[in-house]
Amino acid sequence: MKCLKLTILSLLFLLILTYSCCKKNDTLPPETQEGKNTFGCLVNNNLWLKGGGLSYPYSNLSIFIDKNFFSINALKIGDQTNQTVNIYIHSPLNVGIYDLNNYNHSGRFLDKIDNCYYKTDSLSATGTLEITKYDTINKIVSGLFNFKALRYNPDNNTIIENNDSSVQITQGRFDIKYRQ
Repeated sequence: MKCLKLTILSLLFLLILTYSCCKKNDTLPPETQEGKNTFGCLVNNNLWLKGGGLSYPYSNLSIFIDKNFFSINALKIGDQTNQTVNIYIHSPLNVGIYDLNNYNHSGRFLDKIDNCYYKTDSLSATGTLEITKYDTINKIVSGLFNFKALRYNPDNNTIIENNDSSVQITQGRFDIKYRQ
């Protein structure tokens, strides 16, 4: 009897351990500034996560920084998903808030399965990127972002007006250790 109880308890423990290890992450990453290589946001109120190692262009999270350009790209690939969130800043990077409202400062969302492309513009599709930490010694950049992007045709760079003509990116955050 004692052996049976021990076996049942062991199986229960293994079941709980397996469930906790395989449980899907269903929350945004915390707002950290430690170079944890995290990235997440809500896309039309749906959780969108990506994070991981940095080995551009082959990784699922990449960042590029030079004296006049900042770019962050997060890729999400799955059975029914092939999406990218991009943020570009064409100016020297510093801690502060940047408007995402033109070609030089923009937010983009690409859904390659549905062949849909969305980007910010200067009128109705705008947003912000807030750099909360830019540490050139430890090579960490962290920040928050949100933007509305309109659907466009990348071949002729024109806005497409239809029922799915915009995407809303909210509660965005990232914390990345970068290389130069």
